[in-house]
Amino acid sequence: PDNFVIWIVPKNDLDPPATTTFIAKRLNGSLHPEIAFKTMGIHNRSRTILKLIERFLTDIQETDALLLQFESSK
Repeated sequence: PDNFVIWIVPKNDLDPPATTTFIAKRLNGSLHPEIAFKTMGIHNRSRTILKLIERFLTDIQETDALLLQFESSK
């Protein structure tokens, strides 16, 4: 399975408060950035952020599987 590193960085001193999230994949001892996103206002809730992280991780894994399938068919 893929190993991911996720940073969740809240900024409560902003108006409105915001949270920036970074997702990277760990491959062969190094990190490869995959996506970053920022949530603000009504979307800046733990439940929403966790759902977004889950969806992005699924998308990354599905894309990797498709790329691997494509590469193996060459």
